[in-house]
Amino acid sequence: MGSAYWYDFGAKDLLRARAEDLADAAGRFGYDGFFFDTLGLTQLPPAMQAEFRRRHPAVDYDQMQGEFLGQLRRCLPARSLIFTNQGYRKPDVYLPHADLDLSESYFTYVKSDGSTGFQKWWDRTAPWEAIRTPMMELVMPASRRFPKVKFVHLNYAAGEPATVRRAIHFSFACARLWGHQSYLVVPKAPALEADEIYFKDIGEPADSSFREDRDAGLAWRAYQKAVVALNAGDQAARIPSMGLDLPAPQCGFVFPR
Repeated sequence: MGSAYWYDFGAKDLLRARAEDLADAAGRFGYDGFFFDTLGLTQLPPAMQAEFRRRHPAVDYDQMQGEFLGQLRRCLPARSLIFTNQGYRKPDVYLPHADLDLSESYFTYVKSDGSTGFQKWWDRTAPWEAIRTPMMELVMPASRRFPKVKFVHLNYAAGEPATVRRAIHFSFACARLWGHQSYLVVPKAPALEADEIYFKDIGEPADSSFREDRDAGLAWRAYQKAVVALNAGDQAARIPSMGLDLPAPQCGFVFPR
């Protein structure tokens, strides 16, 4: 087994040197920017957390990592991007320096048996296991506080092409309910990730927010050129106020206006 290394964000001279090195690489190799997959002390294995606290007992790891991102921002060439993963969990630390932020598996996921799981829209008994609560309680407060940050919701699927396509449309509709973007990954069949829905021009939001029927698992939002609707229930449904039929359960829809 090979060795694993973790960057010591408690050493300020290393922060500055690392930021300068990455900025130099961006300029030399024409990088658009950098994606940081892990943020925060809790992402470290327990042994590394303990070692960081031993080395830097009076230092806040998250604050130092945020300081690193700030230094990197100041060093990077103009128009370079910083893409963070779940920076919304500590938005005041990370999002001032980010252009994009990511969530994972809030809409669809791969189950332990290898099939695709579709999250409920709303669940009274387990609200944090459904879509609505983490989006409204975690992501959206950060999104409103840092409106210049674009949010991308990464989800996963597996199985037959029809199931994957349904998961893509489900995730797309979920993200667009909040005016965000989505992308679905199929780990064992990446060719299935391509879908025309990502290129649909639906215009800007026409409604200030989504509307919903929680009990039926329905949500929808009007855009200038289309209505985006989600059926996260277990049967065909209808939105009477819009005159729209949602014939497939656990699916997203785009209805031209």
